[in-house]
Amino acid sequence: ENPEDFFEYTKLQMFQENVFCFTPKGSVIKLPKDATPIDFAYAVHTKIGDNAIGCEINGKSSELQSILRNGDVVKIVTSKNKSPSLHWIPITKTGKARSAIRKYWHAKGEEKAKSIKRYNTTLWMSLPDKPGKLGAVTTLIGEHKLNISNLEMVGKNPSYINFKFRLIITNLKNFTNFIAELKQKGIKFKII
Repeated sequence: ENPEDFFEYTKLQMFQENVFCFTPKGSVIKLPKDATPIDFAYAVHTKIGDNAIGCEINGKSSELQSILRNGDVVKIVTSKNKSPSLHWIPITKTGKARSAIRKYWHAKGEEKAKSIKRYNTTLWMSLPDKPGKLGAVTTLIGEHKLNISNLEMVGKNPSYINFKFRLIITNLKNFTNFIAELKQKGIKFKII
């Protein structure tokens, strides 16, 4: 058991499990076997991965999904208007690439959720004391993409039941259309 044989075996194993590619400026990027230019882009820098639109391998235009080989010179083509595709996740081999793609879209989702304006309003409504009337109104609320955050019965007489609906509105046009439909159906209501 010669230590030099072990070193050679380890070195051989390392080369079988990895590919070593180069940037156009000659920097070496170590990637796992079957890595793609997407993995390469994220290994260079997250922004390069996020903005990748294409690549050149050894001077030839190639697909971002291509499998890289030892010694390939990889140039990533980027655009500031581009964002990573969720379809890249299954074809990437590095955790860094998968994590960066997920993180990008997670941040976009949070950004979008913050940018949605929410309005709260309370609607007092008097509905006939007949089966199905409350269900019809709640269905109407859902059809207009409004959400009920609270519903309270606030009074009753022999023919009507009064309710207070606390609504969350994310689109004022939907709310306006809902109010118009309440008027059209002759439902007594007040915005309070």
